[in-house]
Amino acid sequence: MLTFLVLSLKTLEAINILDYMMADYPLAIVDTFEWEEMKDFSRRLRILIPRQSVLVDSLIHMVDSRADTADVRGLLERIREELLSHSTLRMFPDGMVSLEKGREIYERACAVCHGERGDGMGRMGDMNPPPANFIERGDISPFRVYTVLHFGAPGMPSFDYLSDGDKWNVSFYVMSLRHVDFPGDTFYLPLEFASIWSDDYMSELGLKTEEVAFIRNNPGIGDTISIILHTLSMVERAASGGRFADALSILNGLYARYVEPLEKRMVDASRMEMDFIRLRQSLREGRVDEVKSLTASIGRYFLSSRDNSSWHVPVGAFIILFREGLEAILIIAIILSIASIHGNRRIIKAVHAGWILAIISGFITWVLFRRVLSGFQMYGEVVEGIASLLAAGILIYVALWFSSGAVNALKRKMGEASRKKAWVGAFILSFLVVYRESFETVLFYSALYDAGNRGGLVAGFVLGVLSIIFMGILVFHLHRRLPVERIFSLTSWILLALAVVFIGKGIREFQETGLLPVHFVDAAPHIDFLGVYPTLEGILAQVIAISLLIYLMVRKVRMPAR
Repeated sequence: MLTFLVLSLKTLEAINILDYMMADYPLAIVDTFEWEEMKDFSRRLRILIPRQSVLVDSLIHMVDSRADTADVRGLLERIREELLSHSTLRMFPDGMVSLEKGREIYERACAVCHGERGDGMGRMGDMNPPPANFIERGDISPFRVYTVLHFGAPGMPSFDYLSDGDKWNVSFYVMSLRHVDFPGDTFYLPLEFASIWSDDYMSELGLKTEEVAFIRNNPGIGDTISIILHTLSMVERAASGGRFADALSILNGLYARYVEPLEKRMVDASRMEMDFIRLRQSLREGRVDEVKSLTASIGRYFLSSRDNSSWHVPVGAFIILFREGLEAILIIAIILSIASIHGNRRIIKAVHAGWILAIISGFITWVLFRRVLSGFQMYGEVVEGIASLLAAGILIYVALWFSSGAVNALKRKMGEASRKKAWVGAFILSFLVVYRESFETVLFYSALYDAGNRGGLVAGFVLGVLSIIFMGILVFHLHRRLPVERIFSLTSWILLALAVVFIGKGIREFQETGLLPVHFVDAAPHIDFLGVYPTLEGILAQVIAISLLIYLMVRKVRMPAR
């Protein structure tokens, strides 16, 4: 399983030991010194990774009894995968890799033991254990070399004086030593993959020797589109070779790191997302022909990609801000009109102070909300799905609340507050009703912000602000004669329509992450701006929501206000 998280130092040391044991355990079968070393290492793992104690105890038993190499290697790989799947030290560099800097450090600090060519024939002469021969080691990866540089190995000290960047430069340079004599065949691979994959593993996935040579001699280069297209090719090759689990892991890693940040700026992004869902399903079910067709289809989206000129972002930004702003204006108008009737200037000032503070608090909420979300970029689709369904819930609540005669109830409450001269209550009421609108706007705008087309978002925001200012002037001049309840009734239906759209989009986001099942309905339409997608789960959710909302709205409208 691929992962892009960060490892603890103990976990990193454990992975270093596991890799070392995988390489040297065969010698333990015939060499007593190596066997004692393997026993020490297996017991060290018990201290480093106590959560995997059951597996480690099995490993200790197998090593003590000099079990078969294949059985021990299988258990070592299982422990390693378990660690990586729950990892919290980066397994790839933060920035660009410099093979030239790596070569300079290698020649100064490493060649004396490992040799200028990396063949283990350095000037130090006989060593026990002998230095690694990198020319013959197709089973190691840059990440494996990095862990050795970080912690050291038997007969080799750690290189703590090197920065993390220089350790990575040396690690990738070491991996290029096997490919000095190969011309290379252009193949762009994500640096995250090239860091943790060995040459042997890439060959098993279907890459040619020349392609592996290019990757090792040109780590981390290539534009985003080329990287996506070439990695999709690798997904197809892995699936063609029957390695469906590997292909799915590659696809998920590629999507989270490269595709998702790009897709929202593409034409037909939602259709491409549905093709990704289909591709994941085909990989899980082992359908090679569909995998080939879908990787080709997805590739065409990127070949023809251009900036997304979709109108739904600016229109959505305008409607949301205008609707929430108008609702806040109408509520404040009602409060002020009642306060004016009772002639309480202190309450009027408190009301103004409340809504001003609420707007300021809304901007602060936006900043805090975005910072919280930035920590969950690995789970972008999950966050978007939660935000969509939460937004739908809030929309439904607000629509039903205003359709039930809440305006008259609000007037009664404000009248009581005025008679009691409760300016504190007026301030709190003004703040809460406007802050609620501000919070809803933050929630909806965050979803639109993540959808890309930031220019459209700004345009919709500016138009919404201008419209609200105009409506504010109009309402505060005519607030005593406006049919407020009729306006709320109309906008309530608009809110419910938006809620149904958010429900469809939320279901699709969860299907993208695999948290919900997917059953495609090929005859169903694909209408992105309505949140309608050709899946049974999404269509059913929207049909049920529409039926229930119509029933509740009719019932609420007939009920007298309390």
